[in-house]
Amino acid sequence: MVKALYRIGIAALLQWAAFSPPGAFGQVSEAEVRAVFVVKLASFIEQIGGETKGDSLVIAALGKDLTVDFIHALCATNASGEMYLSCYTADAARNIDSCDILYISAACENPVEAVRRAEINNCLTIGEEAVAKEAKLAVTLFTFEKKLRLRVNLDALERAQVRLSARVLKLAEIVRDADL
Repeated sequence: MVKALYRIGIAALLQWAAFSPPGAFGQVSEAEVRAVFVVKLASFIEQIGGETKGDSLVIAALGKDLTVDFIHALCATNASGEMYLSCYTADAARNIDSCDILYISAACENPVEAVRRAEINNCLTIGEEAVAKEAKLAVTLFTFEKKLRLRVNLDALERAQVRLSARVLKLAEIVRDADL
């Protein structure tokens, strides 16, 4: 029961963050909100590689920016609550073989190669809209009318064999590879 209430609370937080009026974040930066989305999204992964996710996940970050720094800080404080998250920064796409979630920052030099490697390893790919234009990410974080939004590519999820909760899909703009 407590777990269900926690998940409902996280879904409400995601919905509030995605659909809140401009200025509702006060002094919180967009990079911090993006980091919270990435870390909290881990709670809504139901399957990775066709198997039910365990109680710990590894987040890799490719590129260097403020969002990556905040993801590290959130993982260090165990901000996901119900599972253990570890995080590392990869310096190149060839170093992402052991992660469950890959955040690709706009500073990444070769996002197409990173997504290819991540999908082979059944890894959920998340990144910004600038990255999504080059590589077909599973989850794209973008700003529309000064609000942070999610775009979920169902084809990319299928290639990576990752299943997300219906709660996340309800909040997201759903696309296919052909739409990009």
